[in-house]
Amino acid sequence: MADFYSEGVFQPSIPADLITYEAQTLFDALNICGLRQPDDTVRLFNECSCTSGFVTTEEGQKEVGEEDLYRTLQDIIRVSNGRLTWISHEQGHTCSKKRSEGFGGSAVFITADDIQYNGTSPWLERRLQEFQSGDIGPDTEDPDVVTSSEVIEAVNDLINAAKVVVKRWESGNLAEAVTNLSMMIRWMESILKEAQHAPHVALQPDVNQKLLEACIQARAALPDAWAAVNCNVPEEVIDLLNEAIALAAEERFKTSWWLKTDGEHKYFTLDDWRNEASQMNTLLGYQEWVIKEVESLLSTILLDGVDAIEVSGCIEEDGNVEVTLNDEEASFFSVYTHRPNEGVECQCDFNTRRQAIEFAKALAAKRNLRIYGEPLQH
Repeated sequence: MADFYSEGVFQPSIPADLITYEAQTLFDALNICGLRQPDDTVRLFNECSCTSGFVTTEEGQKEVGEEDLYRTLQDIIRVSNGRLTWISHEQGHTCSKKRSEGFGGSAVFITADDIQYNGTSPWLERRLQEFQSGDIGPDTEDPDVVTSSEVIEAVNDLINAAKVVVKRWESGNLAEAVTNLSMMIRWMESILKEAQHAPHVALQPDVNQKLLEACIQARAALPDAWAAVNCNVPEEVIDLLNEAIALAAEERFKTSWWLKTDGEHKYFTLDDWRNEASQMNTLLGYQEWVIKEVESLLSTILLDGVDAIEVSGCIEEDGNVEVTLNDEEASFFSVYTHRPNEGVECQCDFNTRRQAIEFAKALAAKRNLRIYGEPLQH
């Protein structure tokens, strides 16, 4: 009778305060050991197989396995507030007898968005199949489904943009509605084109092509849509579309906010992100989610009747927000839209004046609006 052995290590070490009671119970059930490090982290490893075990629940004994282990590690990454961005698990497999199935190795790479696995045995099987069929492919297996979080997010943004278009259409602002939709279509086109050449994005080629063709067809149909609603100035609409396409081809707005240096975003909070992640509305980590939300907000703010953008430093005390002209006193900075006879409306809060002005300039550029707020230099 042959005995099979597995040993493995996890990297990097995990901050001890991130390991919950539930996580530790799972580690114990799967023979995962931990060594406390001087920097208050825990280095995890396994000296034997960690494929299955049992934990005690209110309903009794529950079987757990590697899938539970890797999802728990992914949850740790998601709540780490940027302290962990990835975890890997590398194992070696041996056997007491020289059996072909008893040797090899495996590796798992975990991020907030994905869990990837590879092993020596599956790799050799693929190479053998390619050799026997004469169809020599790349070193990585072609995926069966679209798994790219970038494409999923782009599709969701396109859907949201369509909803905004409907609102603007109903309000009579047809030009801005079509312009906004055109920009979102172009953005998704660029995402799909980039995904074709990104090795970390798993896309089925024919699905990618169909999505890309759908975007192109949608953009081509926009001028016809204007004709269908008896637009009085179709030439102006086409000019707007061409202008939007040219703008979309340029480098998109990027916020300078960075979790490690700026801390939690003032407007898009960790609690909001955790809520979105728990409901599976996003697969992104907190850093990427905030950047995406800020960029999406820029494209959805209504500018009908707006004549200026304002940037102000703010102080919050006892739930009340007050504007201050002293940047050193300000705890955050807000961007407002101004409408004559209506006053201002806060659109977003930022950690620093620089971030607020970046956003204000990008927003003002959409309508060539003025920006108020001293100082404007940064």
